[in-house]
Amino acid sequence: MALLDCGASGIYMDKKWATTQQVPIQPKEIPEQVHTVDRSLISSGPVDTTTLMLNLQISNHQEHISFDLITSPNHTIILGILWFIRHNPYVNWATRTVSLSSQFCHEHCFASDKYWSPKRSIITEGTTGSTINTVQGVPEHYLDFQDVFQKPSKPVLPPHRDYDCAIPLEPGTNVPFGRMYSLTETENEVLKEYLDENIQSGLIVPSSSPAGAPLLFVPKKTKDLRPCLDFRGLNKITIKDRYSLPLIRDILEAVRGAQRFTKLDLRGAYHLLRIKEGDEWKTAFRTPFGHFEYRVMPFEIPNSILPMSNKSFNDSGHINYFANPKSVSLTRRKSNI
Repeated sequence: MALLDCGASGIYMDKKWATTQQVPIQPKEIPEQVHTVDRSLISSGPVDTTTLMLNLQISNHQEHISFDLITSPNHTIILGILWFIRHNPYVNWATRTVSLSSQFCHEHCFASDKYWSPKRSIITEGTTGSTINTVQGVPEHYLDFQDVFQKPSKPVLPPHRDYDCAIPLEPGTNVPFGRMYSLTETENEVLKEYLDENIQSGLIVPSSSPAGAPLLFVPKKTKDLRPCLDFRGLNKITIKDRYSLPLIRDILEAVRGAQRFTKLDLRGAYHLLRIKEGDEWKTAFRTPFGHFEYRVMPFEIPNSILPMSNKSFNDSGHINYFANPKSVSLTRRKSNI
């Protein structure tokens, strides 16, 4: 367990733990006396041993560092004031988080793996009751909002709301049951991982629906595989929401002379919307691992984001907005700037 203690004068490691882990050590040229809070000397005596240079890794933050050895049964390592001065971490006392994002850290501690080949490494994720964040590239004046920049540990099933997405069908039509598409071994592995993650979070559940859309994979720019559902049959018989979008020339006139614009991008926006209760069966899809349906909006069907957008902004007559599967962009009218 690591302790961040700006009241400690040095950087220390528990002597017993170092011996157990066979950490390479060497004698200090000049032994040092270490005092406790009440100014008395520590019971283990003068510090006369130090480690060789080690690689300390906290998430993707890495540094070369040596530790003086002391008797510390409660904490494996103690990072004192010298470490604080070097890294100048940002401490958010309200959320009990420490962020390593100073200029020094960006220049020296976020190196790629090819530059790091230590013989010994110490890896720690934080301390009990607190969290150490290492989000790169966040300006210092935005650190209070650092949780916005972090990817959630896992998806969470949202509650039902007034703008749940309905899938109304044209009278006299039936949702098609399509044939399955062939998948490669790699695609099957990605699909299994995708299903396991979303079933565990409750976004997807097993289904006995008479409907069934085929599933295929599309490569991303990063060469990762994205699962896509062929909902063309469902979309063909879905009654579309024809909410009027503003004319482009009206938008251009509204922002003429404006200097500041805001773009709000919701991470996985479609999965923040629930399917209207009773319509989930229409999103059923077929896989080699079984038949499943969505409880949240999949990316491939219409009418999804507009209800949320309309309800969120219908009282803001001076705001224009556009909606697409990736983002919601807002621009204020010229008269309000």
